[in-house]
Amino acid sequence: MPVMPYLDSSDNEELIRFTFSVGTTGNKREAYYAGRKLMKFLLEEGYTLKELAAVQKRDIPAFVEKGLGEMLRFCI
Repeated sequence: MPVMPYLDSSDNEELIRFTFSVGTTGNKREAYYAGRKLMKFLLEEGYTLKELAAVQKRDIPAFVEKGLGEMLRFCI
C-alpha cells in the first residue's frame, strides 16, 4: 500500500497530503481510506472495537504497518 512508507512521518507537508489532499494513489484523503479498509479487515479477522481502541498512541504506526502488511498478504 503506497501510504506505508509515510506511516511514522511527522512532516507537515506529508500529513496534509495524506489527510486533506491527494495521496500517492491519486485518491483524496488517502489516509482515511486506508484506515477504513484496515479497520474493516481487522474487525473481520476477529479484533474487537475495544482491542483496537486500546492500542497506545506510540504503538499505532507499527500496529498499522503490521495490519496493512497482513491485509495485503491476505488479498494476494
